[in-house]
Amino acid sequence: METGPPKTAFYTNLAEALGKLDRAGEAVVVVKKAIDLDPFNSVLQRTLIVRLIQLKDYASAEAAMESYVERFPQDSFMREMLARARMAGQPK
Repeated sequence: METGPPKTAFYTNLAEALGKLDRAGEAVVVVKKAIDLDPFNSVLQRTLIVRLIQLKDYASAEAAMESYVERFPQDSFMREMLARARMAGQPK
C-alpha cells in the first residue's frame, strides 16, 4: 500500500470535498484513514477536529484536541481552544 504525501493529499482533498457537501460523517472516516497514514500531520488532525465539531460530536472533538495538543504542544491556538472546550463542558 502506498503511503506518504500523495496518498495523504488524496484523502485530505476528499475529506474537504465531503465536508463542503455536508457529509461530515463520511469526511471523518476519510480523515481518520489519512491520519493512519500520516499521524503527525497537523493539518489532518485539525481537519478531524473541525469535522467532529461539524457533526456536533463535541466529546470526540475534545478528545481529538487533547491528542493534537499532546503531539503539537507549540500550537497555542489549539491549546486555547482546548481550554475553552474544557470550560464549556464544566457545570455552571
